[in-house]
Amino acid sequence: MLASADKELAAAIPAMEAATAAAGNLTKDSLSVVKTLGTPHDHVKVVGKTAIILLKNEYKKTDWPNFVKMLGDPNKFRQSCIDFLEKAGAIPDKTLDALRPILAEEWFNGTSMRGKAAAAADLCDWVINIVEYNRIYKIVTPLKN
Repeated sequence: MLASADKELAAAIPAMEAATAAAGNLTKDSLSVVKTLGTPHDHVKVVGKTAIILLKNEYKKTDWPNFVKMLGDPNKFRQSCIDFLEKAGAIPDKTLDALRPILAEEWFNGTSMRGKAAAAADLCDWVINIVEYNRIYKIVTPLKN
């Protein structure tokens, strides 16, 4: 049982490392560019929505103006993404359920988003890897006990 848990935990490490790197790639400048987009691509808006859902467990007020408000202080937003890594194992099921259909979209990945906005691509990668880490964490935790 413990060997199985260790194997699953080893699989979680790359997801956490990728989420950490993606959060680290978010810069004040790139976030400021996203914040000032007058009419962002719809996919960029959805990436913003996922950040609101994940960071605030907010499911209704997820529109672009609310995301821009979250980006008010880009350094504070970046730090909240970094700090969230410590809570990645405890994402509520309701939040995961809200994110699941978005993450299933073919375009929801850093590569597709890179041409639309660099910060959106990094944020997209962060969301994907945080959710993947959480999935593995929930498998490993019962195995360790």
